[in-house]
Amino acid sequence: MALMDSIKSTTWFHFTEIDTAVGARVYFASETEQVTHSFKYRAATSLVQHVDAEGFLVASSGNFGQALACACQQKGVPCIVVMPTTSAQVKVDAVRSYNATVIFVDTKIQTRAEKVAEIGEKHSNYHIASPYDCEWVIFGNATLGREIYCHSSSPDMVLVPIGGGGLISGIAQAFQELDANIVLWGAEPALADDAARSLEQGQRLSNDGEPQTLADGARTRSVGVLNWEIIQQRVSNVLRVSEKSICQAMRLFHSVGVKVEPTGALTLGALLEHPPSCSEIVVVISGKNVDSKLYNTIIADSNHVTP
Repeated sequence: MALMDSIKSTTWFHFTEIDTAVGARVYFASETEQVTHSFKYRAATSLVQHVDAEGFLVASSGNFGQALACACQQKGVPCIVVMPTTSAQVKVDAVRSYNATVIFVDTKIQTRAEKVAEIGEKHSNYHIASPYDCEWVIFGNATLGREIYCHSSSPDMVLVPIGGGGLISGIAQAFQELDANIVLWGAEPALADDAARSLEQGQRLSNDGEPQTLADGARTRSVGVLNWEIIQQRVSNVLRVSEKSICQAMRLFHSVGVKVEPTGALTLGALLEHPPSCSEIVVVISGKNVDSKLYNTIIADSNHVTP
């Protein structure tokens, strides 16, 4: 079986309660039931399949690291994941469950990239992977774009979370290949609004330091170079989402029986904070890997808005 054959089709949800809260028909393309419970498995399997290396090295808050570790285990090659000391324990445990090596970095002292470069000098035969700024990552994420198009080829808008930009650029690439005239918007934390600012100013901009948003999958300094080229051409707008709206979205999802991590809640949070003017929207839920203590605190405490 080819590695990419292990990818699961996305799960589709629709809830009248959420339609009422948002004021539009919202159809969710959810990657929560994907292998490793996030869309990152698409990207990681694509990368490991297409790159011939003795091992893989990556910096990740968790989801891509977990997915890469899983794909490497399936292929039988080692994997090293550099994770911030602030990473959710559930994501650290998940990476280790696939026999990957976890090395921590204090991002207040050293950047992820610096730590990866340091380790890479000792493992020159390893491929240093990017969770988003890579043609094979984009290629893997494009599989979700094709699924969305085949399921619903004429929504008024498709809304996608943005961190490094790998997911939205993959979906955009798929739409372009399919000649699909679909409006594509992004949603990112207001605390990490580099993509929104980049679109507004017409150049790729960076955040100052690693943004301390609840949405740990979006704690990126900037979107990738390859991703920016696609985003600039194909993404119409990026909505800023407050930490409060992220939590509100997680609680609303919980009320309809869907567990979502903060990054996965960005898209619904965007719709709650910025009521849409269109009538039918496809929304991507990127994953559900969240520390249980943090999740329970957010669900129970309507005032909780900090990491």
